[in-house]
Amino acid sequence: MKDTELFDWLSGEALRDDIIRLTQITVATEITNLDAIHESADPKKSFDWQQLLLAGSLLARSTERTHQEAALRIATAAVTLETSPEVRDAGAVLLEKLSNRRSVELAILRNRIAPDLEGRLGVSMRLEANRRRFEDSILLESSGKWIGVNDFQKELWAGASSGAGWLSASAPTASEKLTSFCSGCSITFARARQRSPFTLPQPGLW
Repeated sequence: MKDTELFDWLSGEALRDDIIRLTQITVATEITNLDAIHESADPKKSFDWQQLLLAGSLLARSTERTHQEAALRIATAAVTLETSPEVRDAGAVLLEKLSNRRSVELAILRNRIAPDLEGRLGVSMRLEANRRRFEDSILLESSGKWIGVNDFQKELWAGASSGAGWLSASAPTASEKLTSFCSGCSITFARARQRSPFTLPQPGLW
């Protein structure tokens, strides 16, 4: 089985029902008139988190939008729902694999994840985390400061730094259009004044 076939099977068949339920419960925690959905399931007992997080880690390797969305829903649910500290830590690691360091920082500020996450990781995981943060960073030449970005922002930055006269960005959802707009505006300023691009966390962590 090829990687793409495995990713399609995981997101479209094997985990489809679990991801739908996770999405429903996650949304219900933010909308008061959906409390019945949230109260009807215990996230600790209703899901096989070890299986979900392993699958999410595999899906995070894909460049396909649907696969990354599935991994992001798993990671967000692991961190925001009433799960065990170990599951939340694993969800945070998955968020970082998805270049979403900002959401991890916000989750720590909101006490969803205990401080010093890196100190609880093994040596190989710490090395991987440091490598990933370096790869997901851009350098502001005027200040010598490294700024963490996601894949979209990294591509946008490369385009803005290429010297092209025009730069266009699009996104299929309203939230991504806002992120794209903010990123595009900040990068425009960054080209002129070396300011940093703007990063929005996951909606469930706002």
